[in-house]
Amino acid sequence: MHAAGRGNSGVHPTYHEETGADLWDSETIWVRLTRVGAKSWTGLITISGIRAKGFRKGNVIRFEPDHVFDVNEVDRRGMPVANRSKAAFIRGKDVLIGLTYLNSDRSVNHRAQLHGTIEVANSSQGIEIRVPGRAEMFTLPPDLRPIQPARPGTYRLKSVRKEVEDPTFICTWTITATPRSRESTGRAQRG
Repeated sequence: MHAAGRGNSGVHPTYHEETGADLWDSETIWVRLTRVGAKSWTGLITISGIRAKGFRKGNVIRFEPDHVFDVNEVDRRGMPVANRSKAAFIRGKDVLIGLTYLNSDRSVNHRAQLHGTIEVANSSQGIEIRVPGRAEMFTLPPDLRPIQPARPGTYRLKSVRKEVEDPTFICTWTITATPRSRESTGRAQRG
């Protein structure tokens, strides 16, 4: 984050006077930081699902640091650097996980949903979640970027016929089968 242009931050923007959009609990946007000051940060929006003026990919945005949920540093190759503070923060909290398994032709094979408690989060072991009713921990790759705050509410897990009330975090992953495999196993992509 401290190297100009090499950090990303997940921002939840608030009311914007020019556009009138109240976006606090809307989609997360990702910003490549260009300036980090004591009272405000500035950067280029790199990922955004928001279509409001001033919040689109490629727009420059200035915001207060207290509206930042997450900061991810990247190395010279653009690969994420471990965020130890976030790893410590998420341990012990519950997460709702959505998994989409794709065939090698990118058609959906099946979907799964899990809910459990994050017990391990580090760059060597990945993210290990204790899921009630499972003997073994469920493990995700060591990429913390997909783990985001969940909006309050009731979530229905169709695959296990369960309802989860106000989970702390939510994350989605897409697992794509390799062309050689016949099953939906392969590389995971954050969703």
